[in-house]
Amino acid sequence: AAGEISDGNEPAGRIGGRSTSELIRRARDDDRIKAVVLRVDSPGGSAVASDAIRREVLRLREAGRPVVACMADVAASGGYFVAMPADEIVAQPTTLTGSIGVLAGKFVITELKEKLGLVLSDVSSGPWADYLSPNSRFTDEQWAALNRRLDEIYADFTGKAATDRHLAIEVLEPLARGRVWTGVDARERGLIDHLGGMGLAIDRAAELAGVKPADVAVRSVSKLGFLSQFRPAESSEQLATSVTLPSR
Repeated sequence: AAGEISDGNEPAGRIGGRSTSELIRRARDDDRIKAVVLRVDSPGGSAVASDAIRREVLRLREAGRPVVACMADVAASGGYFVAMPADEIVAQPTTLTGSIGVLAGKFVITELKEKLGLVLSDVSSGPWADYLSPNSRFTDEQWAALNRRLDEIYADFTGKAATDRHLAIEVLEPLARGRVWTGVDARERGLIDHLGGMGLAIDRAAELAGVKPADVAVRSVSKLGFLSQFRPAESSEQLATSVTLPSR
């Protein structure tokens, strides 16, 4: 799960709310798979997509499949969101993680248009139709609406993080507020469980699944071929079935 988290479908290895969720569902439905290591290297992205992936990780655990998140260089904001529901989290000492918070806004290009002599106008059908238009600034009412929505997302993020990490919200919230932690700092504060890399994550997943690493095959989800990445899928199911899971 690498790169920015987006809605919809992305090639295997990237993070799409629909496509990554479908791959996790396929793992849940495949009785050959005893545990999953979720490798995360992401600075975040869509809150909706992150929440969808988190739910699939929880459903995978509910089905009796242990999940260990293994953080790469960065697993922050949405990257932390998709990792936090795992049974255990492994990160490098220098991994940048946390950043439990939310940010939103828009670019306004009115002055840029004037400098370049461009004409770009909106045709709107209501007072909120141009809410995210780059041709106008937020009104006070729009700012208030945006801030209310961001407060809701922040409360949702911190509440779920506290639940997933088994921390009281009074303990978790001061660690949030958009703050970024190294792996060492995150472990000291209970945001992750272990310091290490993929080898440790695989060992922990095997132990949680009650199997010996030497007795099971460790396979990566294969990525789509070069040409397939330019051929849009009709659905997340179609995209997921184009990806090879471990063979028998």
